[in-house]
Amino acid sequence: MEPPDTPFWRNVERFRAMGLDPLRWIAGCSVAVDDELVLYPGLSAARPALEGMGVTVDSPAGPASVDYRGEPLAVERVIVDPDVEAAPYAAHRGNPRWASVLARVDRPAGDDPRGFAEAILRAMAGVPREAARAGLQGRFDRPTVVGSLEAHATARSGASFFAFDFCDPGSGPTRGRSLVKGQGLEVTDAALDPFDPLHVRGALAAALAPLTALGCWQGLRAWPVLDAPTQRERSALRGSFDAAARAVGVHVEDAPGPGTGALFIGATVAGVAEHDLPNRHQDVAEGMEVLITRPFGDLAPLLVRLMAMSEEELMGRAEQAGFGSSELERLASETHRALTTPDLAVARAIADHRPPQGEPIDPARHIAATVDLSLEGVVGLIRFARRWGVAIRLDELPLAHAALSRFATAEFLTDNATANAPGAVAVVGYPTAMEQVEGDLEAAGTSPLRVGEVTDTGGAVLAAPQALREFVGARRLLEGVAFMRAP
Repeated sequence: MEPPDTPFWRNVERFRAMGLDPLRWIAGCSVAVDDELVLYPGLSAARPALEGMGVTVDSPAGPASVDYRGEPLAVERVIVDPDVEAAPYAAHRGNPRWASVLARVDRPAGDDPRGFAEAILRAMAGVPREAARAGLQGRFDRPTVVGSLEAHATARSGASFFAFDFCDPGSGPTRGRSLVKGQGLEVTDAALDPFDPLHVRGALAAALAPLTALGCWQGLRAWPVLDAPTQRERSALRGSFDAAARAVGVHVEDAPGPGTGALFIGATVAGVAEHDLPNRHQDVAEGMEVLITRPFGDLAPLLVRLMAMSEEELMGRAEQAGFGSSELERLASETHRALTTPDLAVARAIADHRPPQGEPIDPARHIAATVDLSLEGVVGLIRFARRWGVAIRLDELPLAHAALSRFATAEFLTDNATANAPGAVAVVGYPTAMEQVEGDLEAAGTSPLRVGEVTDTGGAVLAAPQALREFVGARRLLEGVAFMRAP
């Protein structure tokens, strides 16, 4: 049966013609290669061969943290097709280069760790060749530290690429950190035209979110990673990107795009932080509180609306549950604002509650750590607890749209109905520090909520209310959760 000829379905078909299925990849949440199932195991398999080329992957989640020496980073981009064979090189001696990497791989490489390992090895081996073709000066076979790696998957043949952004901090004394991160968000709302500026604003906000979560809001710059079938469409994307960047005070630099002809919207962004970054998770201690900058699950309205528009029977069940089309449209508009607005006020509050670089931390005044909840919500806290060996008791489970998130889970529309739009952050610190952060955030117009407490630093578990099962349907996402009995 052919889908009806409506503006919604015409836009969906346009996305599909350019290599994306927006009904499978709602809001970009499942476009990214899965970190735990594919990316990390793939990097582990590739490590010996990468080390043979002098390549070290420092922290794939990023952002890359490079010395800030008073001048903006010099960034050189090298685009590599991972489907082209290249012989591994032996690293030439020299100071290591730092790189942030944004990639798109074919579906076999996006689903299988071994396939991903082969893709990144071919891409890395091709860097010196492509740098020479682009006329870039200097040696690109020097040792390389990859400080950030974001990878997406595509079902479209010939649409794969690796964008390596090599960063040079210059010379002089270190005055802080430059943070660099590459990120893409190709679809924000499949009901819109593929070239609607909202998609570009969403991608820029998503790229900035890992920086703002660390309190980085100064000296913001962006190097767009944009692709489309025609030059006219690529120019339209660039015009929308420039306008989105101007609106939030981000300076845009020119850089080559992937050149595959398949739709891609993303960017590498950089900013300056002269405060001590809140990423030293060894500072987290028992008795600290967990505060979130906004309720969980603010992506739910967009998800339910899009799926209901694609299935008449689901729309009927949504209406029976109290979510008519006009209400879903209203809530989706709210979600658009969350998706496209970088939360620089949150970044300033985080920076204000960390000491300057090199100065000691006062636990009574300074926050200990932050957690980026973008596109993850509660699942981001679960992964934080598991990765850093921290036990957290989640006393409150505030949902922006609890009934809608419950409906989305019951209808199997999503694995995780607590997912947040980019920019949501969890802040960890002692109660005295949390009071000050909470006050600053409220004064900036946000709605912070204290939701839990660190109960141990050797537990690696999140204790959560039983109600969490109503909002996270995938069992694998709940690994490391201990469900508390109702009082």
